[in-house]
Amino acid sequence: MPALLAAMATARVTHALCIGVNLPDWPRVHALAVTYPNLYATVGVHPDGQDTTEPTVDMLVALAARPKVVAIGETGLDYYRL
Repeated sequence: MPALLAAMATARVTHALCIGVNLPDWPRVHALAVTYPNLYATVGVHPDGQDTTEPTVDMLVALAARPKVVAIGETGLDYYRL
């Protein structure tokens, strides 16, 4: 992370978004956002993840209320795949 944050600073990138694409890995995504002042997180599930838990709306809203979560994304609403 130090090298990545240094590269961001060199490129004058002041903030970054850590994208949550599945629920099992989401705590690690959120931990990055909470640990570093210029990182933020999303919560969601990518529609291509066949073996991942499908979140409920209540679950997404609850996770989105956590500190430094700024968006709900990758919610798997690609209905054409059905």
